[in-house]
Parts: sequence; C-alpha cells; structure tokens
Amino acid sequence: MKKIISPILSIALFTTLILLFLIHFQRVDAQSIYKCDNEKHICYKNSDGKTIVKSKKYTIAFTDTITSIGFVGNRKGKIIGIDNHGKELFEVYKIDNGPDCVSDGLFRIIGKNGKVGFADTCGVIVIPPVFSYATPFLDGEAKVTFEGEEQKQGEYQYWESNQWFLITSPNLLDHSMNEMATSTKFDTPTLTTEEKHKVKELAAQAPDSIKTCFSFLLYKWNYAITHNREMLLSSNTYSYSKLPEFHYLKSMGKQIIPLIMEQLIEPSNFHLLVLYEAVQEDSRKIVKDHTGGEQNRAIMNVKRWLGSK
Repeated sequence: MKKIISPILSIALFTTLILLFLIHFQRVDAQSIYKCDNEKHICYKNSDGKTIVKSKKYTIAFTDTITSIGFVGNRKGKIIGIDNHGKELFEVYKIDNGPDCVSDGLFRIIGKNGKVGFADTCGVIVIPPVFSYATPFLDGEAKVTFEGEEQKQGEYQYWESNQWFLITSPNLLDHSMNEMATSTKFDTPTLTTEEKHKVKELAAQAPDSIKTCFSFLLYKWNYAITHNREMLLSSNTYSYSKLPEFHYLKSMGKQIIPLIMEQLIEPSNFHLLVLYEAVQEDSRKIVKDHTGGEQNRAIMNVKRWLGSK
C-alpha cells in the first residue's frame, strides 16, 4: 500500500531540514582556524582538523588563531588580510615588517590603486583606500592627505605633504549617532500607500523624453558624487551642487519636480532635496528645517508638495 505523507508532516520535515542547514551554516561561518606546523606551507586548520588554508605563496603567518581576520605575508613581501575561510580580503599596511597596529578599532589597508584606507577588526573596509597617506586613528581622528611623497631619513621613512587634513573615525560617528538616537526622540514622518501611489501617478505623467533625460542625468550626478574624493569626504549634501552634473539637472527646471518627488519616496535619496530646492520656485512648498534629520525632511517635503496638488 502506497504511503502518503501528510502536508503537516511534510512542512515539519522541510522546516527541520532548513533549521539544520542554518545551524550548520552558522557553525561553519563562525569557525576559528588555527595555524599548524608545516615546514613547506603556511597552513591553517579548523577544529575538526580540516585544512582551510594551505598555500606556497604565503611565507609567514602573523596570526596564530583566526576567528574573523588574520594576517599572512606573501612572497612579494606584502601582508594580506584573510578571513576564517582563507579568503583574501585586502593588502594590509606594513609597519616594522609586520601588519599595521589596530588603533581606535581600525587599521590601515592598501588598495589596488596603492592608496591608503581603513578596515576594522572584522575585516570590513570602513574607509575606502583613497588617500595618498594616512596616519593611524588616535582619539577618533586621523591625519590624511591626497598628495605628497615618501621621504627617507636614514633608516626611517615619512610622508611629506603640504595639504594635510583630519578625518573623524566612523566608529566615533556611529557612537555619537547612537547616543543622539537614544537621548532624543523625534516624530518620524511616514508616507501612506495612497500618498506613494499618488506621487508615482504624477511622476508617470511626465513626458517620456523628460523622464529619460532626467534618469540619465541623475545617474551621472550620483556617479559623480560617489567617485569624487571631495564629495566622498563631505557630510554636507549642499556640496553636491558644485558638480557640473547637478547644473545639467537644475537646467531642466520645475518640470522634473514630480520625478524628484518619486525619488524622495525612498528616504536614502534625501540628497535630492538640494535639487528640489534649486528648481522649486515657490518657497512655501519647501520644508527647510526638520529636527528629525534630512531623511525625515525629505518625507515632509513630499507631503507638503502633495498637499499643494
């Protein structure tokens, strides 16, 4: 007689298999690997004795136990950061023939472009390698430059530049923002489904030629923002208006306002507020200040604009 598995039993079996898979995946992802003795290769094994890293290209291991990130040296004299699965993450800045020291939770890395950036102890790049040189973070600040050259004085080397400036540690900024969020409560505005639908409906009424041109110029502007080192370090979105791509968008005038509003539905696009203020001729339709931050101000501007329709 043919057995039939009930739907409830099938769901239970499926759920059990998924849970077992997730437990196994979490266990593998959280594994630690340990340096083992091998005269021919740099070798790391996990707690089960399985070899995770075995390569002739590494000549020295700076880390005995790797839980999240470890450091090894290759035959080219570079120090490489690897994770607990043996994956190479990035080149690590070298100091005294060893990896850069961790300071304020960060250490320096070298990009493929030869520039300097910063990563944390989990192996996450928190500041992209864009600087010609950078000092370690100390008390939340690092001294960086986009120009200059390396100088030697006896056995010592140093970087000479006429344009140094300070940057703040992202860890410090995150801590400050968390403190602000817990100590201050704001009324967070939200858009209803009907409001979002109305915005999209109004944006859809724009001529296809306008929508195509706007999309292209917006792409160019966003690309310029993320690939301009001055913009990369600026926390003031009004500085984005200095880019030539912004002026091309601005020249399209108030006809692109519905398209801007459609973008502002997503709070992460709050930098378009700069563009909205530039093309909106009626100042009464602009919310210029909001204690909840720029993302909330973006939503408030959408609401005010809709209210005028």
